[in-house]
Amino acid sequence: METFVYYVFIFYIYSFIGWAQEVLQSIVKFKRFINRGFLIGPICPVYGFGSIMITFFLKKYIDQPFFVFLTAIFICCTLEYFTSYILEKLFKARWWDYSHMKFNINGRICLECGLGFGIGAMAILYIINPYVIDPIFKHCDIQLLTHITYIVLSLQVLDTVVSFSFISKLKNISNSIKSDNTEVITREVKKMLEASTMPYKRLLESFPNMQINNRMSIIKSKLEEQKKKYLKYINKTKRKYKIAKKTSKENKKRI
Repeated sequence: METFVYYVFIFYIYSFIGWAQEVLQSIVKFKRFINRGFLIGPICPVYGFGSIMITFFLKKYIDQPFFVFLTAIFICCTLEYFTSYILEKLFKARWWDYSHMKFNINGRICLECGLGFGIGAMAILYIINPYVIDPIFKHCDIQLLTHITYIVLSLQVLDTVVSFSFISKLKNISNSIKSDNTEVITREVKKMLEASTMPYKRLLESFPNMQINNRMSIIKSKLEEQKKKYLKYINKTKRKYKIAKKTSKENKKRI
């Protein structure tokens, strides 16, 4: 139980730190407070899950800092990539896009963010955990922390259900728009969100670069992918045919 409480403890600590640094970035960039993230509460769970994975998998390699750095980049980028992919499939919307940044993979992750994750992981394992988190945890009453853990987890479940119920309605809004163009759909949905209630406005502020799809745009995208594959296959077949034809002519000349 103590181990479970410890990981829940660091999950919320780093989820809050992640939320705080994103809010701080928003204040610097937009000169105003923006409640970042999907949830209503002041946490970004992806940072919490990342910190748990880093602590659990990499603390045994504490004497190999270079390995820790590279592996942390891999772990965090993998987590961010699949978080982006799953959320897009669930809600038909891409919440962040790194396509404009160098060395990105499908706009879901990029080298710059990966390096930031690696540096953050080093700070977690070599500074924050051993000199801040662990001493505080050791001096806390475990029984009291256990009760607090259950209360916070209950509130977390409630927050998640409420937040996801709002987000899931984006699919209905996007499907009501008769267009197969992602830019048009995104623009129209944003107009509706701006004129809507506070939770939707908060989403718009939290993810100003989100791209939204509907059934029509998804079907169009899949058809375009199939078309590209078909054209690639045709071009490959043509090249093979030309090579075979050329080889055949050369063989005839030799004969």
